[in-house]
Amino acid sequence: MTDSILFRLPTERGQQLRTLARTRNTTITEVIAHWINQEIAAGTIPDTTPGFPIEAVKVGRKHAVSFGMVIADDQIFLPPMRPEDAISAADALERIATKNGAWLNADLGADILKFERAGTGVVIEIIDGVTEKETRRVVPRSVALDIARQLRSAAAKARRTVAK
Repeated sequence: MTDSILFRLPTERGQQLRTLARTRNTTITEVIAHWINQEIAAGTIPDTTPGFPIEAVKVGRKHAVSFGMVIADDQIFLPPMRPEDAISAADALERIATKNGAWLNADLGADILKFERAGTGVVIEIIDGVTEKETRRVVPRSVALDIARQLRSAAAKARRTVAK
């Protein structure tokens, strides 16, 4: 189950959201996700996902993509990925978010990154290869798609930096 926040809405607005979701053949969560993505595209809010830090980083003389998860005060980061590995992970995450039954189990050095479906959501799991600690989050498909987009964006930034 995904973490959630409870909002209080007037009954009339709740009914309007239900009607809008039914009309679009989706959920209220997906309707709100669509609005959030519109605001990201408009530049109103940054294209980041709270709890999933993703960025292009410099590692020695090379550029890479950093990906992590934050749960409460606990943070875990994978070793920096090559841009092409980040794009492959993004492609797999997008397939998993849009198709049932798909999964990814990527060996990234000592650590493992796993994506799989869980009901209507997507499991994102990082397994520390040294401690074998598993950090796992279940996110809605819309959040998984956001993370895939952000991985691609960080990979593109890392590639542009290398090309300079």
